[in-house]
Amino acid sequence: MHKTTTTLKRDLTRLEVDAATLHRHYAGSADFAAELSGLARDILLNASEQDQAWVRSAIDRILARYEITLAQLLNERPVDRTTLACAELGWAGGTAS
Repeated sequence: MHKTTTTLKRDLTRLEVDAATLHRHYAGSADFAAELSGLARDILLNASEQDQAWVRSAIDRILARYEITLAQLLNERPVDRTTLACAELGWAGGTAS
């Protein structure tokens, strides 16, 4: 079941805070991108088709602060619920709930 707009907005706010915390602790390491990608992925997977565009845009703005793009995190692949697998993309195990 997809999350509501209100819940997605809350999750995006949490992603902003988590990104800053992760950056303080892991700036310049692969751990930073791995953890951040896990958090972003969780939010995207919980967004409905109607919410995908604005959620993706919000995540892009957060990532841009750290000179990372969503495309880099997704390995240039679009989010597709039918084929997306954690192991396939090498995601970290972040939590966004």
